[in-house]
Amino acid sequence: MNKQSDAQLEIFAEDYGFTINKDLSNEQRRDLLQLLYDYKGSLAEMKVYKGYEHDIELVSNQPIFKRNYRLTSECCYSRETNKGDGRLRNC
Repeated sequence: MNKQSDAQLEIFAEDYGFTINKDLSNEQRRDLLQLLYDYKGSLAEMKVYKGYEHDIELVSNQPIFKRNYRLTSECCYSRETNKGDGRLRNC
């Protein structure tokens, strides 16, 4: 992609209204603005719609359940035998 001059990149940043961190070095700022400039076509296609809602049609109303981790057979046995206190032992 074509490198733009610092002046052109600053004009670009002002036109698009970018707020860029002041702690960046001049080289980092230039690199960031060049990257944004190179992909400005993609930026123009992105839009923000405040309050926009979208309906998603579900295939079924069945809830999905997935365990966070797999229990070992020892844990399952322990869980079944210690139902009274609700604690897992030997895991």
